[in-house]
Amino acid sequence: MKNKGWKCIFLLSFLCLCLFLQPNPVLSSTLINREEYLRIVDTQNPTLLALVKQAKAKFSEVQSLVAHQRLAINLQTENIVFTGSNKNEQTLSLNVLQKIDIAGKYLPEEEYYLIEYEKSIFQYKDEKNKILAQAEKAFWEAAWAKENVELQKNILYERLELLKVAQEKYKQGMVPELDVIRASTQVEESRSFLTEAEAFFQNALTSMNVLATNQHLNMIPETALSSLSISTSFVLSVNSSTIELILANRDDLNILNLTLRQLELSRILAAKGLSPMLEASLGYVALTDSEQKESLEGDIRLSLVMTVPIIDGQKSKLQQKQYEELIQSTHYNIQAKETSIYQEVVEAQNDWEKSLALEKSRKQQLDQSTRELAITRLMYQEGMGNQLDLLRAQVENQRVQTEYLAAIRDVYKSLAELKRVAGGYSHPESGPDKES
Repeated sequence: MKNKGWKCIFLLSFLCLCLFLQPNPVLSSTLINREEYLRIVDTQNPTLLALVKQAKAKFSEVQSLVAHQRLAINLQTENIVFTGSNKNEQTLSLNVLQKIDIAGKYLPEEEYYLIEYEKSIFQYKDEKNKILAQAEKAFWEAAWAKENVELQKNILYERLELLKVAQEKYKQGMVPELDVIRASTQVEESRSFLTEAEAFFQNALTSMNVLATNQHLNMIPETALSSLSISTSFVLSVNSSTIELILANRDDLNILNLTLRQLELSRILAAKGLSPMLEASLGYVALTDSEQKESLEGDIRLSLVMTVPIIDGQKSKLQQKQYEELIQSTHYNIQAKETSIYQEVVEAQNDWEKSLALEKSRKQQLDQSTRELAITRLMYQEGMGNQLDLLRAQVENQRVQTEYLAAIRDVYKSLAELKRVAGGYSHPESGPDKES
């Protein structure tokens, strides 16, 4: 019995170990590059998928809204009761109906509804431009956070080594105990910085993965930010031809232009409010029990009905006035949007140029600070320098390294913003970062 008990305990332990070691799909992670990540966001983001479905639904809606323009066929039964003679007649006929547009309303009506479908496409592309820009910024934020964690780990390792040196020198009576205390304080500070960096990294990964909505895969940027791996020769010259191209690529502006065209079509349709309508009907009497059966059964009847509106309470006139005002309002909205886009482009271009200049400056500072730290560390190890100088050099080097990584991140993020304002994510053929 005792042996059986131990066997059961061993078996349960083995099963628990197997379950623990089994890879968890929720916690599994994979390295991913920028292009693949953006492709996943583009194809799996729920907002974009919803807009695709809405566009398809809008196309079906357009087809249904113009269905009244098409030929209609119906089977009609008629039952006539004669109250005086207590008789009734029943007739079964097949009717073909067609409304004839003699006023020319169908074409503007069709164009109006098709524009609704086109607007849904532009709405999808506009949202795609925003979401992919947000995704790329999140990618570079996560890449920076990943590099920052590695940086803080290296700094912690260096300070632990310095603590060992200080402790050894203190044992030998070469330095006072204060040096050991200072080194220990720096170690604890580095540990806190590392904890903060790891927490920020996890939050950045969450933001990055939420945009891709990949519930079972923890995607981590594989790109390293230790140096700038992008062509820095790109400069977007803001001139009339560039602005015209950008305006053509901005889908939010395209939506406004389509809205303007819809209002013009609505004004045209309102002007045709009192236009006549002709309805043609072709009927075939298949069966009847009427007394005139011989003359009705098998008969083909053609009917033309013209409706001419006379008075509509000035509805058509007032609608035309309404659409005139809305057209002018939309013109002003378009002008305001174009001015806003121009401002966005200029500001994004300035931020891009500023980020390049800062990256170059931070790199020079890092090179100088790294050389200074190496010299100060060597002097301290050889007993020719004091600990305060070394700690000061370490703190300065940590600050410069962190700022340099942030400068590289800002270059990529400013390029993503420049691409967004140019409409480059929904129109990649005209985006600014083909080289990247």
